[in-house]
Amino acid sequence: MRVAVEIDFKKTFRAIERYNQRQIPFAAAVTLTRLAQGSQLRIRSEMDKFFNLRSKRRMLQGVRIKPARKADFKRDTMHSEVNDIDRFMPLHVTGGIKRPGRHRYVAIPRDDLLAQGARTATGKIKKRLTPRAMIAKIKATRIGRPRKKGRHRKPRPFLFESTAGLPFIAVRVGPERKPLKYLWGMSSRAKIDKTWPFVQTVEQYVLKNAGQIFSKEFKRALAASGPA
Repeated sequence: MRVAVEIDFKKTFRAIERYNQRQIPFAAAVTLTRLAQGSQLRIRSEMDKFFNLRSKRRMLQGVRIKPARKADFKRDTMHSEVNDIDRFMPLHVTGGIKRPGRHRYVAIPRDDLLAQGARTATGKIKKRLTPRAMIAKIKATRIGRPRKKGRHRKPRPFLFESTAGLPFIAVRVGPERKPLKYLWGMSSRAKIDKTWPFVQTVEQYVLKNAGQIFSKEFKRALAASGPA
């Protein structure tokens, strides 16, 4: 007995080419988008490990994705993106020096300020306790105004320079107006440590799941396309 096996390769190649033009780009775009979405969820779920999220909802919403587009397949530029829209977050990924930008100094809140409940429920510094508000209040204070006897006056913030020539905002407390409570320190730069494995999290998720997701989406695309 002899069984002849024949394959119509021309028909097969035509079918593969059709799938290449229609189904593979679709499956690839869906796969890349699913990988971005999965990475986004993984990053959001692990942010508590690396940050004290005072404004958790806003911080989590800052992690965004850009889906892949099927139309980019032929141009060989198909990709999806995972990013963070908060401009201060990249330094936590790369580490580096934070500089003041359009201001002269980077303002750093001190422990004495934070200990008195300086933050709102969303994690922001209360407006009246910001450096700008305090400096405006200092400038508006009438210097040399006599203190009325028998009248208690709340400690007022004042501005002074450290031995390094950097400004500080502080208040005097106690009956002898000592000790000083330091509220804000100003610096020309602030070192930010590399603490957030954003890139590594995405890479690990993609390497672990890319093959499985593509296989699933390609089979789904083939099933939806019908017979060759």
